[in-house]
Amino acid sequence: MKHIAWFSNTRLFSGITLALLAAVGLGGCGLPKAHEPTPSLSGTVVYRERMALPPNAELVVALYEKTAEGRNLYSEEHRPTEGAGIPLLFSVECPAEEAAGTTYELEASILSDGTTLFATPAPVAIRLNADDITLMTHRVMEQAPIPDGLTGIRWKLVELNGKPAEVYDNQPEPYLLFDPADGGRLSGSDGCNRLIGGYTLTGDRITFGRLGSTMMLCPKGDAQARALADALANATGVSRSGDRLELYGGKTRLAVFEARAL
Repeated sequence: MKHIAWFSNTRLFSGITLALLAAVGLGGCGLPKAHEPTPSLSGTVVYRERMALPPNAELVVALYEKTAEGRNLYSEEHRPTEGAGIPLLFSVECPAEEAAGTTYELEASILSDGTTLFATPAPVAIRLNADDITLMTHRVMEQAPIPDGLTGIRWKLVELNGKPAEVYDNQPEPYLLFDPADGGRLSGSDGCNRLIGGYTLTGDRITFGRLGSTMMLCPKGDAQARALADALANATGVSRSGDRLELYGGKTRLAVFEARAL
């Protein structure tokens, strides 16, 4: 009789075990996703200048993904700096694992009333398992006004869809010239053909009208020329810091230009 009773209890225990497995799901799911911690990258942001930040200053740290298709914003943290000591702490969400063929970059800036006070001079390549991340920012001495900050400068294309721009032998370098006359006129080169068109600028919002170009045949650069035309067609925002001009489509950086004297 004791043997029979033990067998019955065993069957009851097995039934409970199977029910629990069915409840949580087979395949090692473990705890529900609501209890899983969100992966994040943490570290500090510093600047060398000995100066106090305005009371309304804000730290912005952004994580970008770079693939063959381009560069996209993955996550962004905005954190007030009032009452915080230097270095400033940050923590941005990140993927749980690094995707194949994808690299990751961090950018940091300190803003006040929409003006950039400090910024990383260039994106910082990072690994998702990195520890003790320190982002060094530099003071932005002069924030060029828009639209006046666009004119009188030859803007050479240096990056397109996250990749370095090419300049081919015996072909013009790709560049843009902005002229506020007649509501905004644009000229330049796509690296082969001359460009002409119009643009509309309101604050940091920009749109480009339909572009015209010459019809020359060049040995190289056709794909880059088409990509530049697409970037201009899809641009919605512009940002300038020093000698660097960036075009955005939403939150995606489409193109980067560097200032050259006329």
